[in-house]
Amino acid sequence: MDTTEKSVALSKAEYLLQTLDAQIAKFRARRRENRIRSMWFKGAITVFAALTTILIGIKAEPATGTQLQNLALIFSAAGTVFSSWDLFFNYRGLWIRYTVTQVQLINLRSDLDYLLHGDTTNLAEAAVDELYRRYQAILTETSAEWVSLRKEASNKGAA
Repeated sequence: MDTTEKSVALSKAEYLLQTLDAQIAKFRARRRENRIRSMWFKGAITVFAALTTILIGIKAEPATGTQLQNLALIFSAAGTVFSSWDLFFNYRGLWIRYTVTQVQLINLRSDLDYLLHGDTTNLAEAAVDELYRRYQAILTETSAEWVSLRKEASNKGAA
C-alpha cells in the first residue's frame, strides 16, 4: 500500500471519527431531552388523573361541591390535553430510538478506534469505507424510525 492510499484512509478515518463524535453528542442530547419530556408528561397526566379522582370523591357542601366539580373538570380536561400531546409527539418512543442510535454510534466509534489503534501503515481504505456505510445505515434506520413514529402519531391523532 503506498503512502497516498494510507493518507486517504487515515483522512477518511479522522473525518468519520469527528463526525461520529458530533453525532453521538447530538443523539445524547436528544435522548436526554426526550427522556425528560416523557417523564414530565407521564407525571403530569398521572397527577391530573389523581386530582380529578380526589376532587370528584370529596364530599362537601353544595356550593363548595360545585367548585370542586368544576376544578375536577378542568384537571380532567388538562389531563386529556397532556395525554394527546404526549401521544402525538411520542417522547418515550423517541427516547428509546435515540438511545438505540447512540449505542450503535458508540459501538461504531469503538470499532473505528480499534482499527486506528492497530498498525495504521496497513490501514485499508475499504475497511474505513465499510465503517462509513455502517454509519450511514444507522442514520438511515433512525430517520426511517422517526418517520414511522410521526406517521403513527398522525394516525392516532386522526382516529
